[in-house]
Amino acid sequence: VTPRKKVRSQLASYAEMVFKLQPRTHLFMLIVIGRQFRVLRWDRSGVVVTPRIDYFIHPELLYDFLWRIGQASRGQLGLDPTATLIKPGSDEYKEMDALAKEVATDLVAESDSIVAKGHENNMFAYVRRMFHDSLKGDCPRWKLAVPQDDGSMRYFLVGKPRFEAPGLVGRATQGYVAMDPLAKEPKKKLVWLKDAWRTFY
Repeated sequence: VTPRKKVRSQLASYAEMVFKLQPRTHLFMLIVIGRQFRVLRWDRSGVVVTPRIDYFIHPELLYDFLWRIGQASRGQLGLDPTATLIKPGSDEYKEMDALAKEVATDLVAESDSIVAKGHENNMFAYVRRMFHDSLKGDCPRWKLAVPQDDGSMRYFLVGKPRFEAPGLVGRATQGYVAMDPLAKEPKKKLVWLKDAWRTFY
């Protein structure tokens, strides 16, 4: 493998990691190599790269780029406007922790049958465990907005994806065990949420 291919592979792995940790529409990178720099813009269809620019000869181009990045909004920087970070200690964060705790009346599947431990709860124990596992560690939690047919938004609270398609380029399919915060006790629900980029022809 040539050094150039190694560098490209390394840059792609950095971009993929950022897309995994943050819901994004795109990502800008500034690469400085000696006296030269390039600007890269990554999204799910690939990457666009500027020509090499010598910032000794054209320092104004580097200044201009840095100034524009500094003035850009979160959306212009590529942060997905339909995702909001849930901060530790917030009410939504605590609600997620509470719903992830084991409940004695959860339904248990055994030998192709369902054993109901209580009529008041219709949640499967394995679903609650998957939700609990998605909240472990320091993985960020997100409030995702899903547009409805009437133009309104419906919100779901998620932790780490249960399923994640590999690679940076493509439909970026992710599957979450998500909390529906509008469902009230005792019917607070966990649902499966599939997130994917639609193909545009």
